[in-house]
Amino acid sequence: MSRPLPRATSEPAVTTPKRGGDRRREPGDPGATGDSGGYDTSQRAEVLSLVEGLILGAIVYLAAAGVVFRFLPDAHPLVLIVVHGLTVFVGTGSLTYFFVLEPRRRDLVQHHRQLARQRDQLLVETGRRDFAARLNRALDMSDDEPAVMRMLERALGRLLPGAPAEVLLPAPGKTALAVVAETPAPGEGPRCPVAGGECCPALREATTLVFESADELDACQYLAGRAGAGVAAVCVPVNVTGHATGVIHALVPEGGEAELDPVVLEDLRLVARTVGTRITMLRVFAETRQQASTDPLTGLLNRRSFEHELRREMRQDRPFALVMADLDHFKKINDSFGHDVGDRALRVFAEVLLSSLRPDDVICRYGGEEFVIVLPGNNEEEATRALERVRIHLAGLINRADLPHFTCSFGVAEWNPGLSGDEVLVRADLALLAAKHRGRDRIVRASELSGVEIGRPGPALVPRFEIPDPDQDPGNEEAPAVEAG
Repeated sequence: MSRPLPRATSEPAVTTPKRGGDRRREPGDPGATGDSGGYDTSQRAEVLSLVEGLILGAIVYLAAAGVVFRFLPDAHPLVLIVVHGLTVFVGTGSLTYFFVLEPRRRDLVQHHRQLARQRDQLLVETGRRDFAARLNRALDMSDDEPAVMRMLERALGRLLPGAPAEVLLPAPGKTALAVVAETPAPGEGPRCPVAGGECCPALREATTLVFESADELDACQYLAGRAGAGVAAVCVPVNVTGHATGVIHALVPEGGEAELDPVVLEDLRLVARTVGTRITMLRVFAETRQQASTDPLTGLLNRRSFEHELRREMRQDRPFALVMADLDHFKKINDSFGHDVGDRALRVFAEVLLSSLRPDDVICRYGGEEFVIVLPGNNEEEATRALERVRIHLAGLINRADLPHFTCSFGVAEWNPGLSGDEVLVRADLALLAAKHRGRDRIVRASELSGVEIGRPGPALVPRFEIPDPDQDPGNEEAPAVEAG
């Protein structure tokens, strides 16, 4: 049978009655000792004690009188006085005990129980605060999601020792759930087969669920028949970016302490909330960094990010090819078909570059219709072969994308240790200008340039390719294109 966990004190408690509609009282519940804790209860206890004392005193008095008159019918009056005094003493003592001492004793016992409950609650809260502080410190030292998941595995191992658990979370922008953390060891966890958040009861209801038995009628469909008899499950949602998108899923022995202990369940909820907040922050930071480093139209690196990548590649101290690419007659496309078609052409060309080149190649939209590419480990000849593939793929994709026909010109230069970033950029740009003057839709290598082409002046070449120091770069300005087409 599944039951949602009572929420924290700031949220309305949600409970499901036990079987038969009668919820078992816990020792700390109000009324567990037989009273409601109010003034009427104390008054009733005193009245009952008084009645009990009167009845007991009467019984003692009558018993003593019966003994005297039965066995001592002719007793001396002094004996009768003594027996009568003893009977009154016993009766008065009984009244005093039941009317005064017993209520006080009951109050003391109840007070001691209340103090014990408060002490236990204080110990639980102190332990939870310490656990939360350690959890937050560990998360502060986790700089990415894999580090967060490793920390989460350690936390689950402490909360559920010996119980297999896993964390299911979708990747950014995805809906399919995948195992991102598990304990006690990879491959030995419960492996819930749920495909997406819309299929998970805990995520649909956005609340913690405890399935007390895999064999119950209302057990989760992904638990029944999978874990075997004698197994229960705990599912705790994880909120990322304000939505319940992930879940902590653990299997525990049926009737075991782990899934029934409210302290452990509340600690699991604490872990889910804290980890969800950390993942949200990491993803927001990653999205912000991506937006700051990429071109919003094409998704490629922007100019500033490319300059950082170029400096990093130069520090590797290994040769690479640098390519300058420019769409031919791009201004005519914008003027004839509109800027929406021009934007589609830029996105199609970026898609062709990403699909035709290697994953570790650096691709950048440098400005306007101009692109810059770094091909690590390539010389001019190898880069030329890669660009020929780009030209072939571009022609095929233009036809499928229902775009007006357009081509691209490329200039290729090779960087070797000793050259500066500005020098290799200028050489590639001179090769691109030569490709434009030779008729466009072609690839020109810098090593093939004639003296006339090398000496041809370019518009503001040096300022345009000046690579600033990263500590002094004031912004992310876009460079003007060399020419309109």
